[in-house]
Amino acid sequence: MKTNILLAAALAATATTAHAQTGLRADVHTGWDSASIHQRTDVGINGATTTQSEDGVIYGAEIGYDLSLAAFKLGVYGGIDGASTRKCAEVFTEIETCARAGRNWTLGARAGVNVTPGILLYAKGGYSNGALKFEYIDHVTAANSFTLSENMDGYHVGGGVQVDLLSNFYAKLEYVHTDYEDYSMKDGTATISGGVNRDNVVLGVGVKF
Repeated sequence: MKTNILLAAALAATATTAHAQTGLRADVHTGWDSASIHQRTDVGINGATTTQSEDGVIYGAEIGYDLSLAAFKLGVYGGIDGASTRKCAEVFTEIETCARAGRNWTLGARAGVNVTPGILLYAKGGYSNGALKFEYIDHVTAANSFTLSENMDGYHVGGGVQVDLLSNFYAKLEYVHTDYEDYSMKDGTATISGGVNRDNVVLGVGVKF
């Protein structure tokens, strides 16, 4: 009987330790998205340059794995975001272009330090791939209107604070800046080119497994 009790206690301790050391986590988040879009529109011999900046709502999810090293944590993560951000601007008389932020994939690494038990300050950074959709709208001749989309590679950097809640739950507040490569899209005689960067402040809640 005593042996069985000791064996059961050992198995329970092992299971608890393994559970605490998995390092897996997942969260959902939402917050503020600010997109700055520098755009050059050329149609035939006519050209116009605009810089569009617009705020919207970002929402998404992230999954990661963290390794604990005393008071420090090192981790990797992957995520996906969507956004409501959309901005239109007139580029020629009776002609406007609208730019809309699409989905964004992220892969990266983060490093942090526990400033107190349950509070982690961290920096993060890595690869981003974002979708951008453009609408060229001719309010006089509708047949000249068209839509273009582009997937852009880029990078992101940021940082935040993560606070443990209850046993396996946490909340986080973070800022992320994303810079994409320049884009160039063509439809017939029209070419739209430029660059995009985004700034985000998000609040998330998650669980550690």
